[in-house]
Amino acid sequence: MIGSNCALDLAEVALNNPPAPPKSLDPIENIAFGTSWARPATAVARKSPYFARMFKASNDKQKMTALLMSEYEPLLQETNALPQESKNKLNAVLEYLRLSRISVSDTGRNFSIVTSEIRRLGADGTERLFIPELSKPGQTLKLDANETRLLHETREFLDSRYTLNAKSQLSVLGYDGEYSRKAIEEGVEDDSFREDLLRLFDAIESQRLISYIPFMRSGDTKVMVYGPDGTVDSGAFYMIDSLQWLRDLVGTNIATTILDPSKKKIDAIKEKYPASEGYTVVPTTRDAPDKNNRLSIDDLSGLDKLLNLMDANAGGIVKNYFDRTMGGMFSDKTLGSMTDDNIQLIARGIISDLPKSVRSVLMKDLAAGFMKEAREIPGYDTNFTDRLLDYNRIVATTVAHRMYRKEYAEAYDDLNRNAGNAEKDYAKNWDEYVDTPENLLIRGAKTVGFFNTMWASLASGMVNAMGVWTVTAYQMTIMKGSAGLDVYKTSLQVMAGFRGSVGYGLHVNPYAIPGLTDDEREALVLANKRGTVLAQMNPELMGIDSYGAGMSSGSKLKKRMQRLFQYGASVVGIFEELNKSSAFIVAYRYAKDPKALKNWKEAYKNNECAKIIIENGSDPFDVAEFMVETATFMGGQIEKPPILRGKGGVVLQFSQYPTQIAFMLSENLRKQGPRGKVAAMFVMMTLWTVSGLLTAIPFGDDAINFFQWVYNLFATSKKDFRTEAQLMLADMFGNGEEGRRDAEMILKGPTRELLGLNIGERIGFVALVPEFESGFAIVPAISTTVGKFQEYFNRSASGVQPVAAKVALVSPFIGKGPTDLLKGLVQYPIEGYRTQYGKLVVKPEEMDFVTQQLPRGGGFQTAKIAREMQARQAAKLVTESTRNAERNNTIRLGKMLADATKADNAGQTAKAEKIRAEFEKQLILIADEYRKQIESGNPEDAVKPPTEQTLKSALMSELYPGMQLDKVGKLKRQTIEDIYETIRVEDDEEEESEFDPALPE
Repeated sequence: MIGSNCALDLAEVALNNPPAPPKSLDPIENIAFGTSWARPATAVARKSPYFARMFKASNDKQKMTALLMSEYEPLLQETNALPQESKNKLNAVLEYLRLSRISVSDTGRNFSIVTSEIRRLGADGTERLFIPELSKPGQTLKLDANETRLLHETREFLDSRYTLNAKSQLSVLGYDGEYSRKAIEEGVEDDSFREDLLRLFDAIESQRLISYIPFMRSGDTKVMVYGPDGTVDSGAFYMIDSLQWLRDLVGTNIATTILDPSKKKIDAIKEKYPASEGYTVVPTTRDAPDKNNRLSIDDLSGLDKLLNLMDANAGGIVKNYFDRTMGGMFSDKTLGSMTDDNIQLIARGIISDLPKSVRSVLMKDLAAGFMKEAREIPGYDTNFTDRLLDYNRIVATTVAHRMYRKEYAEAYDDLNRNAGNAEKDYAKNWDEYVDTPENLLIRGAKTVGFFNTMWASLASGMVNAMGVWTVTAYQMTIMKGSAGLDVYKTSLQVMAGFRGSVGYGLHVNPYAIPGLTDDEREALVLANKRGTVLAQMNPELMGIDSYGAGMSSGSKLKKRMQRLFQYGASVVGIFEELNKSSAFIVAYRYAKDPKALKNWKEAYKNNECAKIIIENGSDPFDVAEFMVETATFMGGQIEKPPILRGKGGVVLQFSQYPTQIAFMLSENLRKQGPRGKVAAMFVMMTLWTVSGLLTAIPFGDDAINFFQWVYNLFATSKKDFRTEAQLMLADMFGNGEEGRRDAEMILKGPTRELLGLNIGERIGFVALVPEFESGFAIVPAISTTVGKFQEYFNRSASGVQPVAAKVALVSPFIGKGPTDLLKGLVQYPIEGYRTQYGKLVVKPEEMDFVTQQLPRGGGFQTAKIAREMQARQAAKLVTESTRNAERNNTIRLGKMLADATKADNAGQTAKAEKIRAEFEKQLILIADEYRKQIESGNPEDAVKPPTEQTLKSALMSELYPGMQLDKVGKLKRQTIEDIYETIRVEDDEEEESEFDPALPE
C-alpha cells in the first residue's frame, strides 16, 4: 500500500523536477468551491486573510482551554478514583476550612483538626452562625497519609486556578504585569488606575480562602431560606432540579411516571431549618407566577452563572453571556447602565479603549462581585469530584475566552470592513454557531446514530486506521517524497504506545511511544494536552465536545453510563489518535529539515493560515499542528460546513470526513503546485487500489446513484450501473475466472479477494449524500432505532429467523460492537444469513468460524455475503426491469380494445375497425421489438407483448372502472363486494348491475 523503495525514489525525483503546470484547472476548481453550503471553515480560512485570523483565534482559544484543563488532569483522575469514603472525608475538611477561613500548610504529618462553631460578622455588623453541611462542632476530622497529600495538592490546584482567573481579569482590564500588590504599586503609573487595581486586588485576595469552588448546581427550582432576622444571610440558598425538563421532553403520557425529586429535598431543607426556630423556607420554580420570585441567573454569582448556563444547554444564551460579560466578569446591572458603544467595546474585549471613568466603574463592579458572599453558605454540595471538575472546566473556559476575545473581535471587524458579502455572510453564520452549544436533541440524535453505527466496533476502528495510509501518508509527500514510508514506520512506533486506562479506555500514551527524541516527545505531549492529536472527528460523531479523562459530573448511574460509552468509543477513537500522532511526529521532524520546510512553504504559500505561521517564523510545532489539521482534519463545531450544522449534521452525520477529503484534494490540485498534485494523485490511486474505482473519486458514488436514478426514471428497462460495469469489465478480460476476479478488484478493491472481507466500500467516497429510498434510512439515529424495530417485526413475521429478530430488537440498546458479536457468534451458526424477509442467503452449515463468524463478530461483512447480496439485488432488478413497460403496454392496448367496443355499441363500426387496426399495428410493433432484443443478445431488456388473458383483464378494467381488479378469488369476493357497497354508497340494484359483470368466475 505504501509502495516500494524504488517507487519512493521515483516519487522524490518527480517532485524535485516537476513538469510545467497546466495553465488552467478550472473544471476541478469548480467541483468543490461552487457552493458555500458545503464549504468547511478551514476552506474559507485558506482563502481569506480576515477569516483566517478569526479562525486562528477561535482555534487557539479551544486549544488553550484544553491545555488549561489538562494541566491538573493526573490529580483529577486520582481524586476521581478515590473510594467514596475518602471523598467524603476530603469534602468535609475542605468545607470546614472554607467556612472557617483557615489556611493550612503541609507539615509532613497526617491532617487532623477539631471543629468548632463558626461565627462571622455580616456586612451589617450582625454576628451570624454558619452551620457546616458535612461536620458538627467538636468533631475531629482526620485524614490518612494519601488523603492528606491529596488535600494539599487539591488546595494547590484550587489556589492556582483562582490566581489564573484573577490574572486573566486584570489582563482584560489592561494590566499584564506580575500578579502581586507590590508589582501593581510600583509598575502602574496612572494614579487612578493603580488605585482601582489595588482595590480590586485586595478584594480578590480577601476571598481567596472562601471562593474556591462553584457550589451551585443547575436546576429549575430555587429554595430561599430566610433566617430569624428575615435575611438570606442568616439562612441559606439552594438550587435543585425537579426534572420538569425531562417531563416536558417525554410528553404528558410518560411524564406522570417521573417522580419529582425536589419535593423530598425541600422537605429535608425544611427539617434542617424548622419554622419553630424562626426560619422560613420559600421554594419557587423558574416559571413562578410572581416574576420577582422566579429563578434568575442573577441569583448566582461569579462563575456559578456560567456553569449553570453551560449545564443547562442554554444554546446561544451561553455565547451571548460570555461575550457580553467577558466571561462573567461584570454584572448585567452595571452593563445595563452603559452606552451601547461602551457595551460593544466590552463585548469585544477592547476594555483598554474605554474612558477611564467607565473602566473604573467596571473595576468597582468586579471588586464588589468578589466581595459578595456565596449565597449557598452554609450549604455545600456533597459531590466532591463534580465540584473539582466544574471548577477546572469553567476557569479554563473563561480564561481562554478572555485571552483571545480581543484578537478574534479585531479580526471580525476587519473582515466586515474589507470582505465581500458572501464572505461576510459565511463569517456571520459561523460566528453565531462556533461557540453556541448545539441543541440537546441534536446532540442526542448524533449520539444514538454513533452508538448504533460505530460504537465499540472493531471494523469502524480499522477503517479509521486505514486513513493513515490512504490519506495522511500521501499528504505528507507535500513536504518530502519519502513521507509514505516515514509515516508507515512512525505509525508502528505510535501503535507501541497504545495503552488502556480506567475511565478513559484505549488511548495513545505519548510517554510510551519508543524511538522519540526528548524534543519530539515534549512537543507531542504538548500537542496532546492542546487536543491537537486527540480524537476530534469521533467525538463530533458522538454528539459530544470531546472525550478525555473519562470523568463526568452527575449521578453514579450517569457516570457509569458515560464511562461505558467512553470505553466503547475509544475502540474507534484510538485509531484517530494513531493517525494524528503519526502525522504530528513526521511533520515535526520535517519542519526541522530546511528542504522539507521549503517544500511546505512553497506548497502552502497561498494558504492564509499557513501565511500566519510563516510570518511568525515557521515554528516546527506550529507547522506540525497545521499539517495534522490539514491532513487528518479537525472535528467539532469549528470546522463544520453550514450543511452539517444543526439538523443537517444529524441527517449527514457520517459525511463530514469524506467531504473534507474532497475539499483537501481540490486544494491539492488547485493551489499547492506540483507536490500538491502528486499528493492528490497518490491519495486517489491508493483509494482506488484499496476501495476500488467506483468510490475513489469524491462524489463518484453519488454521481452513479444520480445517473442511475435518472436513467431508470425514463428508460423502459432498469439498470444497475455498478453491476453492468463489472459485467462489461469481466467480458473485456475474457469472462473467465481470472477476468471476473480482475473486474471485481478494479471496481470493488482487492479486499474481497485477498482478505475475504468487504472493506473497500467503507473506505472510499461512498454515498456522501444519503439515498432517499426509505424514510428510515435517511437519518442514522432513526434508521438504527425505528428501522431496527421495523426489521424486528419483519424478521419475526418470516417465522424462520427468531434469533435474528431478537438481535434486531436489542441492537438499539446494546450498540454496534455487541450487536456484531451476537450476529457473528450466535445468529450465524444457528440461522445462517437471511434477508430481512426470510430468504436464505448462506446456510448455517456454511458459516465457517474463522472465515464467516469471526469477521462478522468484528463488524466486517464477508466477501461471500457481499457478492451474494449484490448478485441477488442485480438479479431482482433484471427480473423487474421491464415490468413497468409491459404494464404500460397492456393498459394502453386494453384501452384501445375498450374504445373499439364502445364504438361498436354506439353503432360507429368504421371507427371501431380503425381502432382495431391501430391495435394490431401496435401489437405487431411490440412483438417485433421484443424479437429484436432477443436476437441482438439482450433478452433481459426484451419487453414481452401482453397475453390474451392480460389484454382481456385490461379491457374489463376499462369497461368497468369501478372494479380496478385483475383477479378476485371466490374467498375474497364477499369482502370486496362489502367494501364497494360501503365506500361507494350506492343503491343495491345499481351496485349489482355495475359490479357483477366485472367479477371473473
